[in-house]
Amino acid sequence: MASVGNLETGQCEICLRTLTEKRWQFYHCPICNHGTAVSTYDEIVETYRSAAYAHHLVASNGSFAEVKRQWTTNVGILNRHCPVGSKALEVGCLDGSGVSALLDAGFDAYGFDVAESSRLECVRNGIDGGRVHIADSLLDVEFGQRFNLITIREVIEHVPDVSELLLRAYELMEPNGLLPAVLMVQTPRFSDVREEWRCPQHLRVYSTQSLVHILKLAGFEVLEKLEWEGGVCITCRRVESMFIPPDPYSTHQRLLVRGLMETTGPVLELGCGHYSTPIVEEICRNQNREVTSLDNHPAWVMQFGAKTVRWDRFRPVSLYGLTFVDHADPPHHQRWKQILKLLT
Repeated sequence: MASVGNLETGQCEICLRTLTEKRWQFYHCPICNHGTAVSTYDEIVETYRSAAYAHHLVASNGSFAEVKRQWTTNVGILNRHCPVGSKALEVGCLDGSGVSALLDAGFDAYGFDVAESSRLECVRNGIDGGRVHIADSLLDVEFGQRFNLITIREVIEHVPDVSELLLRAYELMEPNGLLPAVLMVQTPRFSDVREEWRCPQHLRVYSTQSLVHILKLAGFEVLEKLEWEGGVCITCRRVESMFIPPDPYSTHQRLLVRGLMETTGPVLELGCGHYSTPIVEEICRNQNREVTSLDNHPAWVMQFGAKTVRWDRFRPVSLYGLTFVDHADPPHHQRWKQILKLLT
């Protein structure tokens, strides 16, 4: 996944290009027009736990009914892609306006947030508290079910680890079958950020380009884009399989086979491939060697029986007789980071 760059290295967290200028509290990438803030999640997380924050949208808009009304366009889009009765999860439910709007539209809706104050606010607004899940992270919740629809509305700019959030959303969705698996993400758009968009809780601001990029890396295909002054809403579906045609000009096969034949011990493959993964598995099976294949794209690894990994969180857990580093994301010049980890 992306989100490997940071201000410490001066790299954009999306495309890893050099950050150049500062616009308000965001460092701006001139290539993908993505903004990364100077503040960290640890500095702002306590804000989300306050009752005032859970109530702030209602307070600033005058009523819960008005906040709920602002979901009208979102619900209209979702009705085009999801049948009534679909199981839905709102990530970052805050006051429950989205859960309430989805319930009224006929969806079987639930909510998630990081603060108990949000559950209390939801209950105050007429939502069954049993529909609201509270935890420090979406990873910490066992919902006991999967969802056909997940909404992440005005939330993705607040979270500490976007890749982790999107990969977890992918895992929580029902595979596309009789009912579609749809994800909706809405966020401020950096190309239209104005003075009033400045918010101390915003850790990043996306351009349409950078948001589409990270959604694709997480295993989603764009169905519909809605852009307006200051924001973007992208509706996409979970991709069940991703076919990349084998490269007839691949030149590393002899090197890979030679490496397998002249080494012993466990084998690690970073980045699955039409050619490499079957070759590695077959030779290791005959050599009675343990092999671990890793990739970061959920829809891609399913075709190989491999394990999903975040490249920026990759840590070798053993000593390997041979490691094959051939992943495409992050860009190729990031492979040296994995090589250095393996050498230390």
